[in-house]
Amino acid sequence: MATDLSPAIEAIWQRSRPEIARRIATLEEAVAAQLAGDLDDDLRARADSDAHKLAGSLGMFGFATGSELAREIEQALDAGDRLVGCAGPRFGELVSALSEEFDLRSGHAVASDDPREPAAGQPPGAIAPGGPATDALPRHTRPRGGAWRVLVIDDSALIRGVVQAGLGGEGGWRVIAAPSGAEGLELAAREMPDAILLDVEMPGLDGPATLARLRAHEAAREIPVLFLTGHRTAQDRRRLEALGAAGVIAKPFDPARLGFEIGRLLGWPP
Repeated sequence: MATDLSPAIEAIWQRSRPEIARRIATLEEAVAAQLAGDLDDDLRARADSDAHKLAGSLGMFGFATGSELAREIEQALDAGDRLVGCAGPRFGELVSALSEEFDLRSGHAVASDDPREPAAGQPPGAIAPGGPATDALPRHTRPRGGAWRVLVIDDSALIRGVVQAGLGGEGGWRVIAAPSGAEGLELAAREMPDAILLDVEMPGLDGPATLARLRAHEAAREIPVLFLTGHRTAQDRRRLEALGAAGVIAKPFDPARLGFEIGRLLGWPP
């Protein structure tokens, strides 16, 4: 019988509201700056990154409309100088609609928990405990005592939590989490996981730069890497695979099928 992930996903949603609120606040700051004619490149880049993060994750919480709004905001920001013209008012309308949907879902209250902190009793980078096995997904021939070890590198606590909920609920998976490319490199070299899930857009060392350093590391270079990204076009997929990734998993993804998708992309035996 399949494990019900609903309570775990709801708990992640509660912890992730401050993170989502911060990203929306960045978009609102960009709108105000754009209206004042003062939207500089740094703020535009931060807003674009936050819209990308929101587009790739909100669908996991039933924010189908919110995910599409965030994608449209990304497209508006990509318009560059056109923001000053026809795209400007539309940019503000999209951000307002996204903020209203978030407020409605949140009940106008944001949890005080810092989503950058690990769950109670779990240190940063800890291996998540495995739960009861489920027959919803095909079983794999398990290495190392019967468990695949997967490292997820993502600056979003929301995504790290969803990956841990999706894989940690199965007896055949162990999840190691890192909030940055630099910490991910350290964990990869020390833990030597069977696979790495790597976010594309991160501050500091982004996904492509992290992958390049992994490939230059003698011990970790053979670890297969799957990119996690909110960019969903075939062109984006080809570009990322050309960097040396074993595959691409688009956000939002179904956490209950994440193990199946990893196994499919990596050719792990059933």
